[in-house]
Amino acid sequence: MRSILIGVIAIAAAATPRKIGYRTSDLGFSGPASVPSQLDEDDILKDPVYRYPKIDAAFESWQATKKRFNDEKDIQFGFDYNTLS
Repeated sequence: MRSILIGVIAIAAAATPRKIGYRTSDLGFSGPASVPSQLDEDDILKDPVYRYPKIDAAFESWQATKKRFNDEKDIQFGFDYNTLS
């Protein structure tokens, strides 16, 4: 039963639509808050509640640059921030 569940999870992960195509196949000892996990999570296409076409268009060149760097040099970019209120 366990191998069937793992197979279903692997198939679902492979079919997930992505923006850039980042793949984190080996996380090693890192957990869900690690940089590779965050890059993988951020790369998944999500359907937002509101869509702003001008903002989407402004980030198209940035997404294309990230994809080119990933394809050519295997470099992945991401941003993380913390705020205090």
